[in-house]
Amino acid sequence: MDKIKIPSMNIRSIIQRPTFNGISLPCFVFLATLIIGWNVLLTYLMIDKLNMNDFGKFFYSIVAYLQGGEMYGPNPGTFIVINPQFGQQFWNLNPPHFHLPLLPLGHMAPEIALTIWGILNLIGLVASLHFIGKELHMTPTPRQSRVLFIGFLAFCGTGAFFLTGQLSFLLLFPITISWIQARNTQWAKAGLSLGLACAIKPFLLIFAPYFLIKKEYKAFANLLFICIVSYITGILVLGQEIYWQWIEKLRLVDWSWASMNASLHGLLSRIFQENPSFALAFDSSNTVNFLWLALSGLIATSTFFIIYKDQSKYSVDRAFALLLISAILISPLGWIYYLFFPLGPLTAIIYQRGKTLQGTPLPAITYQVEARNGLVAFAAVGFILPLQFTVLFQPAAWATITIGSIYCWCTLAVWATLLLDWHIETSTQTEPNYPEQKEFNSLSGSIPEMGLLSSILHRNSKQLDCQEAGSIERNAI
Repeated sequence: MDKIKIPSMNIRSIIQRPTFNGISLPCFVFLATLIIGWNVLLTYLMIDKLNMNDFGKFFYSIVAYLQGGEMYGPNPGTFIVINPQFGQQFWNLNPPHFHLPLLPLGHMAPEIALTIWGILNLIGLVASLHFIGKELHMTPTPRQSRVLFIGFLAFCGTGAFFLTGQLSFLLLFPITISWIQARNTQWAKAGLSLGLACAIKPFLLIFAPYFLIKKEYKAFANLLFICIVSYITGILVLGQEIYWQWIEKLRLVDWSWASMNASLHGLLSRIFQENPSFALAFDSSNTVNFLWLALSGLIATSTFFIIYKDQSKYSVDRAFALLLISAILISPLGWIYYLFFPLGPLTAIIYQRGKTLQGTPLPAITYQVEARNGLVAFAAVGFILPLQFTVLFQPAAWATITIGSIYCWCTLAVWATLLLDWHIETSTQTEPNYPEQKEFNSLSGSIPEMGLLSSILHRNSKQLDCQEAGSIERNAI
């Protein structure tokens, strides 16, 4: 009897990893020109109409401090006109020690200072991308690189960066380095690198309990050490009073309703509280903080439960992605330009996700995979919606809940995708218990695709009578 020969083909690439061919050069040129023009317009609005917006906030704060004024007082960058009937102060919320290395910018003309700031952010972005590609051994084709570039330009976080002049890419670098160090079990160094970001953005302290869960006490100590040193240095150089001024401004925050805010508090504020941009869906402002705390607790509990249970090969990638996304959701002000922070771990998960279904019966997880892919598609589409489009159809309560809060829903979709991806991966680790499949299952151990084939064959097979079996045997001889 002849042996059954298995054709040599990569079944996993057909079932699990769709081909990504990229886009043609003419299409790339057209889209790139269109989106770059849009981002240039946003940059013009930031400079000419918004007094350099967020960059203007801390730039003019530095100028005021150097001239003997109040660092956290009103300045040309803090007052923003929302509509013809309403404007308000959006205070500088960066901690005092953040301004220390930027003091030289206060001696420069605003245009020169902004140019240097932009160059520093560009260096942070390029360096981060370089180290991500090096860590993951990624070599995208030119056509694929075009799609990635178009996606970067169209991403809402990119538009938010050009509109605000924020420090997204400067913080992306230490976060990326910390992730790479954790991936390579250099936990003490990871704590130091992440401490640099936590000292400026305290909501990133969500990583402190993560290091404790991992029993990486040096990383935990180093993270706190960098934060404490940063605050002590700021107090010694700038004085204690300036920190009280900063804390006072934090207490005055009442603009979480902005559509650029992807956090849970932003979603609830738009729906339940009066605000100048969105129609009220439910008049119940007293419930916002209660619901925010309850939902934040649910997000945090679920996140740390998954992190504690996750023992997979890619647990560090999933933990960093989950923690960074959770931090944005839980923080009262989770701006969409923070969504660059999990770039490294999310890229790693996407790049490796074709391996999550190896050796698993396909019908058992088809719906979970479809749900995961649906969430990814929803987030991908929502995140390219320009910021200015979020106020369409106002005033309308349904528009407030949907398009007005699209970035929060998309961030929640990414968080849910990471949880579902973990569930799919853990589900694939149990071998199918079909007695009739022993020979196929032995093949599955060395050929992952055969686990899928064995399930399909088993579920679609039927018992043969003696005549059919004899016919098959004669044909095979």
